[in-house]
Amino acid sequence: MKGNKSEFSVNLSSGINLVLSAELFLENSFLKGQILSEQKVQHLQDESTKTILSNKILNFISYRHRSRQEIRNKFIVRGYSEKIINSSISKLEELGYIDDNLFAEMFIKSLVKEKKLGRCAVNYKLSPHSLDKNLVSKLLDEIYEEYPTKVLLEYHINKFLNVKEKSNKNKSKLYNLLKRKGFIYSEFESVINEIEWR
Repeated sequence: MKGNKSEFSVNLSSGINLVLSAELFLENSFLKGQILSEQKVQHLQDESTKTILSNKILNFISYRHRSRQEIRNKFIVRGYSEKIINSSISKLEELGYIDDNLFAEMFIKSLVKEKKLGRCAVNYKLSPHSLDKNLVSKLLDEIYEEYPTKVLLEYHINKFLNVKEKSNKNKSKLYNLLKRKGFIYSEFESVINEIEWR
């Protein structure tokens, strides 16, 4: 048996190596030569997998906040069962490491404040995360009150016109750019029409 303050490694005679939390290790009071039932070994293997997975999730979320769905998708692809993934995520949520509300708030703010995207583009980028729709709607209303659509549009239009001449060809290009940035025609129609294109 090897261990640190939070985890213990238990080697079984069958060649199976278990990584157990300190809590689970202490609960079981392992003895050298102790015989474990198949059911007990299976339970310990599941718990070991949860401990290993939780550590991998912690590493994955150490760089930036992630949504439950983003974490779930990543580790399903890596071969972990949904049951064990959901269990690990729930435990990390209880400990405050995973928080979809905080993720949504920070992600939306980044998309609007930094990338200056319109509501359509933000909704599109949020869709893979399966976030609560009421929460998203509330956060979007708040962020666009702080960073009004008109101000965001002015930023993109001024940036475009700083390097492009006001030709009718470029008018179409600006129209397409603003659509790609997530704005709808009714939001930018009047602003574009006020520009003296030639």
